[in-house]
Amino acid sequence: RVQGQLEHPAIVPVYDLAVLDGVVSFTMKRVRGATLDEILARLAAGDPDAASRYGRRRLLSAFATVCLAVHFAHTRGVLH
Repeated sequence: RVQGQLEHPAIVPVYDLAVLDGVVSFTMKRVRGATLDEILARLAAGDPDAASRYGRRRLLSAFATVCLAVHFAHTRGVLH
């Protein structure tokens, strides 16, 4: 419910929340692409394609975007 109330470009929107037989589920926007964990693993393994696609500037920009999203959530009372 909380995430569904946060409207920010870097926070994936939640569309629906349901409880069926005690199991909570939700529907959210599908986001395609690699996770940060996958990218960092590829970089750590020395993948040349990852190194050329994910330079220091791009990674720092992504990190800054995450920081802004966390800050936005904090200003709305969400602790992460």
